[in-house]
Amino acid sequence: MRWIFFDLGSWSTRSPFIASRRSTGATFLIGCFCRVGLALAGSISLIWYRPAHSPVWTVWGALGCQIASHVLTAFLWSRWQAKLSNDPLGPASPSLAKILATHWMRTLLINANGFILLARAIECFARQ
Repeated sequence: MRWIFFDLGSWSTRSPFIASRRSTGATFLIGCFCRVGLALAGSISLIWYRPAHSPVWTVWGALGCQIASHVLTAFLWSRWQAKLSNDPLGPASPSLAKILATHWMRTLLINANGFILLARAIECFARQ
């Protein structure tokens, strides 16, 4: 696994910002889409393979977190990312400010989904 950190405060020009985004872009996308795909598959699988004593809300909660994350990505975050890649302001871009200001929503949705899936997996394996 490769960790990617952006030190936005140290960049005063656009060129290091763009270079950093280009150098991590493909690796980030591959890793991100693999994880998102597995989380979505896990959420969908709960519809048919829900542990017997699990509350029904966990199925729809996990799937709802995934759907909300995908919808928000499609309509907000991906558009802001596209604007950011062509913005001459670089790290001073309003698009980056929007992304950073709403990052907590994405983090909350993904973590809520992960905790639901983890709890169902623990419950499933504990009963065996």
